Amino acid sequence: WMIDECHKRNMELHAWINPYRAKTKGTAVLSPLHPYNKNPERFVTYADQLYFNPGMPENRKYICQIVRDIVNRYDIDALHMDDYFYPYPVKNETFDDKETYLRHNTSKLSLDDWRRDNVNKVIKQINDTIKTIKPWVAFGVSPFGVWRNKSDDERGSNTRAGITNYDILYADVAKWIDSGWIDYVVPQIYWASGNKAADFDELYKWWANYSNAKSQVFVGHAIFKVNSGSKEWNNPEEMPSQIDKVRANDRLGGSVFFSYRQFNRDLLGLE
Repeated sequence: WMIDECHKRNMELHAWINPYRAKTKGTAVLSPLHPYNKNPERFVTYADQLYFNPGMPENRKYICQIVRDIVNRYDIDALHMDDYFYPYPVKNETFDDKETYLRHNTSKLSLDDWRRDNVNKVIKQINDTIKTIKPWVAFGVSPFGVWRNKSDDERGSNTRAGITNYDILYADVAKWIDSGWIDYVVPQIYWASGNKAADFDELYKWWANYSNAKSQVFVGHAIFKVNSGSKEWNNPEEMPSQIDKVRANDRLGGSVFFSYRQFNRDLLGLE
């Protein structure tokens, strides 16, 4: 129904997936058919959540089976993957994949490189799965807004983010773009202009430089932060200014807002 209604209005529907996270904190009971109940050894418990272990080839195969089913069954225009790869760090918690690392690290990579390689593999395999079935269906990702800080990599942004895709989430988004494994990227640039750790003005320009013929860049905006109480987001000009900056940059495809329900409240006059 959603696909039909979108297409009647000349709109695209991008199906959202979050493939690694199998149970959130708010999930009290799993379905009897949930794969965890059949193969608990394929999951890692971390911060009271369940994750498909990214280092296991059978999990990548399973994720691609789900993608194949979605693409075959529905007339979607794109498949959109959220920013959850290896989990965001939680104090005093360890993501226990040591046994998997020892068993599947045939290339003798460091733990960090091995984890990045696992995510690289699933990204490429998802893209290959989609394109084999329906080459016109796009594959997009909305990663955390900082790839790497310049202090860690000269190619990185001039930021001081405590979390980065490459180093903490093991998501080498730049490689995916360069390799043509994703058709578009929506970095979640959820900071205000002038933010000391992660300046919106620095980041939207940095990501714009990664837009190429293989992968288009859109900017993800934190519409949920507008009128949220902080000084920078109580400024009624902050979000309109961000939108104008994106529109003025011819390397960017446009803006994406998280989330639609936020438009049902007072956004300081934003229309």
